[in-house]
Amino acid sequence: LGTWQYNNTVAEQAVLDAFKLGYRHVDTATVYGNQVGVGKALAKVGLPREEYFVTTKIMGGFNATGTKENLDNCLKELNLSYVDLLLIHFPSDAQGKGGVTSRQEEWKALEDWAKGGGAKAIGVSHYCAHHVKDVQKVATVPIAVNQVEFHVGMGNAPDTATDDKDFM
Repeated sequence: LGTWQYNNTVAEQAVLDAFKLGYRHVDTATVYGNQVGVGKALAKVGLPREEYFVTTKIMGGFNATGTKENLDNCLKELNLSYVDLLLIHFPSDAQGKGGVTSRQEEWKALEDWAKGGGAKAIGVSHYCAHHVKDVQKVATVPIAVNQVEFHVGMGNAPDTATDDKDFM
């Protein structure tokens, strides 16, 4: 279940309803502002933790300290001891700032955090080929996923699109 554009209240109810229907995966992110609601729902579903999958994301552009703080905050808001998949949401911060060094520093901090038990798998989101290659130069843990937005409502990508479909 994707929770983008849901506030905490709507996210909580949506997760509860979805799990009643058999869903076992929820996708959220710090920028969505609804991890607390998702966490409340997960606490209410009554399932053992190993029976559902949680993906969340932190913004890009953080230094090592900021990365760890944001990762720890994800677990706190979700009220979980680990997530199944943690992604760096964008290759830069919300203002488009951040480059190779920033991406590599954030990735290394994410790896350390995951190795400490915070996430079973780690990856990126909305990364183009050159962003992925930046991370691969320093990665000691494989990039499990590059989550990109693609759905029927998007239509066809224009010729100027930079989604690197051939690379994916």
